[in-house]
Amino acid sequence: MGQAELKAALQREAETRAQELWQRAEARVEARRKAVEQDTANIEAEAERNLAKSVADTRSRILTEAGQKASACRLQATEELSLRLQEQAHRMLPDIARQGGSKLWTALHRELPQLPWTTVWVCAADEALAAAAFPDAQVIVEDALAGGLAVATKAGQIKIDNSLACRLKRAWPDLLPRLAKELYRRLGDDATARADSAK
Repeated sequence: MGQAELKAALQREAETRAQELWQRAEARVEARRKAVEQDTANIEAEAERNLAKSVADTRSRILTEAGQKASACRLQATEELSLRLQEQAHRMLPDIARQGGSKLWTALHRELPQLPWTTVWVCAADEALAAAAFPDAQVIVEDALAGGLAVATKAGQIKIDNSLACRLKRAWPDLLPRLAKELYRRLGDDATARADSAK
């Protein structure tokens, strides 16, 4: 083999090896590129999952807080409504007592058991009725009763409050839901009427 042939053979061998090395390097680069693309896709997918979870958690927390605040507002509004309705009902008791007159007072008096009552509390309008019905008892005028009466035996061993105020207090838990329902119904009717008149 001559020098020219040897040189050509070595050159071919070098080119073949360079080609192989280049192909291996390209294959490694391509594999690395694919791995980086996969890692990037995985990171993006994980970021999207984390973002979606974070959004869902935040939404859930906001909705829960809003629900709690709405419940607290409704509860406060219900309590305020209850107090206002109860105050209004108490203001109406003297009128109810006046309208019922002696008939109402006598009916409330007859509900009491026959005991030796020594003290009777009534509003000023019913003082004469109480004095006639309980001639041996001390009659005390208590306008806060707003109608009806309260009685006690000697030394207050037995005391019964059959005043309109006390009856209202006992009936209030049953009365409030019906009043509120009627009020909301009327408010709804008013809102509907206003909406119709605005057309």
